[in-house]
Amino acid sequence: MPSVHSLNISSFEFHAVTVTHPSKLNIVVLYCPPGPLSTFLDELDTLLSSFPEDGTPIILLGDFNLQPESSQLSSVASLLQSLTLTQSPSPATHKAGNQLDLVFTRSCATSELTVTPLHVSDHFFISFSLSYPLSHNSSNNLPSVTFRRNLCTLSHSSLSTSALSALPPPASFVNLHIDVATSTFNSCLSQFLDSLCPLVSKPARSSPPCPWLTDSLRSSRTTLRAAERKWRKSRSQDDLASYHTLLAAFTSATTSAKTTFFQSKINTCMSNPRKLFSTFSSLLIPPPPPSPSSLSADDFLIHFEEKVAMI
Repeated sequence: MPSVHSLNISSFEFHAVTVTHPSKLNIVVLYCPPGPLSTFLDELDTLLSSFPEDGTPIILLGDFNLQPESSQLSSVASLLQSLTLTQSPSPATHKAGNQLDLVFTRSCATSELTVTPLHVSDHFFISFSLSYPLSHNSSNNLPSVTFRRNLCTLSHSSLSTSALSALPPPASFVNLHIDVATSTFNSCLSQFLDSLCPLVSKPARSSPPCPWLTDSLRSSRTTLRAAERKWRKSRSQDDLASYHTLLAAFTSATTSAKTTFFQSKINTCMSNPRKLFSTFSSLLIPPPPPSPSSLSADDFLIHFEEKVAMI
């Protein structure tokens, strides 16, 4: 579990847990008070960036208190999309007809999402099924995969035409209860979105961690990536200068960590020539040996005899 609880976050409350059985899964539940976003986006970016991008599924859910079709919701959705988190479609989750409780996933998918009104709360109870691949160390040894949609290939006109043809006529649609209408609309959009722009899977990168990559370097890398994303969004010279400063510090720390690690490794195998040679070989990365020649000994003999005969 990443050390997320040591982060300095004040714009929202959250609780993060990691489930390890039957497969690893990161779960983040948050509550964002209503009002201006303030530092919410930056702190949410920092929180989610602290989770390693190793293919482990993550689900983010909670009361975001964002009004539908607002600029705040658009900003949050844009940030989460840049982190490859996908919003799960759902009907209204509040008795006022608003969708305040949101569910986002990465490397996993929700299905059969339903909401149930509660007498003790103005928010509805959300239930859904979650499917995600087993981790590498599971009994079936299935590789981790990520799921995403290539929205660039989606034809807006096709989606609009298909949805309008499947929805009830406007005269009857406006008479439906708000929950029924919302559920019908979301279900229709989800159906045609899956048809026109289905989820595609992509194997997650599975490479062993670098032995010299310490927890301190991982934390610095997380901060560096957050600074880079901040600069790419703002294009501010101050953000660029901050990013360059962090990049220089991270590069220097990485070089120092590599030097210390390999010096220690070489010193420990000084009395073992085989390990020492193997260590140097991994550092120098010598070129592969040449491919075996197709010439036989008879070919060499004939060539040699011809050379002698020409003398």
